Amino acid sequence: MASLYSIAKVDDSGRVADLVLASALSWKPGEPLDITVVGEAVVIRSAPDGLYCHTRKAYLTLPSRMRQRCQIQPGDTVVLTAIPDRKLMIVTSVRLVHDALTDHFQAILDRWSVGHG
Repeated sequence: MASLYSIAKVDDSGRVADLVLASALSWKPGEPLDITVVGEAVVIRSAPDGLYCHTRKAYLTLPSRMRQRCQIQPGDTVVLTAIPDRKLMIVTSVRLVHDALTDHFQAILDRWSVGHG
């Protein structure tokens, strides 16, 4: 499963944008989208009956209640992950990515320090 990544800042209205990822997902302006929360991530997919839409400038507005559930505030940096095979995007807080990578990086440093300590 190939994924594409981008980092974006959430604006004061809860919007994020990335033209490259939207293009990779073949999302057109005005296309209806379904936006849900799964765990601590916002999952966005194209859906004919979607209540939200993709704007002309590739903005996606993350609804306030969903941002709150995912602990995403205006001004926060988020990681946008497009999964073209599944025609969806996952939005996660950079904090979650940091937490996930911390243990991985510590293991690398532990192995590195054995030969370089």
